[in-house]
Amino acid sequence: MFLLHTNLFTVKMIKSLLLVGAGGALGSIVRYAVSLLFVHFAIGSHWATLLVNVVGSFLIGLLLPVLSNGAYLFAVVGFCGGFTTFSTFSSQALQLFQSGERVTAVAYMALSVVVSILMVLAGMYVAGKLVK
Repeated sequence: MFLLHTNLFTVKMIKSLLLVGAGGALGSIVRYAVSLLFVHFAIGSHWATLLVNVVGSFLIGLLLPVLSNGAYLFAVVGFCGGFTTFSTFSSQALQLFQSGERVTAVAYMALSVVVSILMVLAGMYVAGKLVK
């Protein structure tokens, strides 16, 4: 019970943790569903990761300027954090290199980084237009 009385575990903090957890669970489920679709249609799983990272980057850019704290925790930190994945991106890039697909690996890495950054900017631009 001592931990419940410390500043670490206030009601507000527990609510924040639950919002992030719920959003993260939902984002992870959606990411896995996208991967299953790509496997079903015989498209490489690295392209599914690229897609979710690019879409997630756009969502982050779109949502950052307009969300309140609770919605931010659920949607950006939770959902987008669970939906996008740098660790999967890294392991898939390495697998492509190890399998001799060096051109695909470099294209995959370049597209993932550059397009994701551009999508954050695009999302912020769209959000700016919608808020005005």
